[in-house]
Amino acid sequence: MSQNTAPPATSPKSRTSAALLAIFLGTFGIHQFYLGNKVSGIIRIVLTLTFYGAFITGPLALIEFVMYLTANDDDFHENYVVRRKAWPWSTPSERDADGTSETTTNKTLIIGAIAGAVLLMFIGCVAMIATIGDDLGRLDRINDQMDRALDQNDRAMDQFDRLLGE
Repeated sequence: MSQNTAPPATSPKSRTSAALLAIFLGTFGIHQFYLGNKVSGIIRIVLTLTFYGAFITGPLALIEFVMYLTANDDDFHENYVVRRKAWPWSTPSERDADGTSETTTNKTLIIGAIAGAVLLMFIGCVAMIATIGDDLGRLDRINDQMDRALDQNDRAMDQFDRLLGE
């Protein structure tokens, strides 16, 4: 009994659904979960939660939206459903007849994404601390100006009291 490795005539994964998920929820990698790419989806969620990572995952989702819509149904099924192409620049992995593959996850890519996310979080924290420090400096200057204004008011009141007392 031989196994049929040809793709089915109709795919359970819709090209249009994947494209819509990519354009509306692609920043969070929801379209990757829909296509069965859990690692890619998790990486995109982590990147998006770093705030600056959304500037990476947003354009990726837009590129994938266009790629999904411009692919014909057979190419979409072969590349994104059967071979599970997870990144626009990657080559789809070869899959066995049962849909499994040897480990094709690029560990360097995962480590790089995690390191990038940590770096972006660090940059965000430094920027927030700098902003808070700048705001505190402004508050100190405003406080000094208020003290000077109150001192001038006190001197004016003293002069007014002396004029009334004469």
